[in-house]
Amino acid sequence: MSTSELYEYVTFYRGEKLKVYAASSYVAQQKAANIFRAGRVCDVSIFLYERPDGSRVIHTPAQNF
Repeated sequence: MSTSELYEYVTFYRGEKLKVYAASSYVAQQKAANIFRAGRVCDVSIFLYERPDGSRVIHTPAQNF
């Protein structure tokens, strides 16, 4: 797969930030955990940043209604 077919994710672990390209959030989290050398994969936070078509993803906090 080329990077034009992959999603871009931003990952965080212990105050460090890393951008990762992957086909799914699961794969991106696995890659980031390996790069960060995290003890547990679930300790790595992950957010979708950009879709393969180049459109950005905007995350907004939930509103109380």
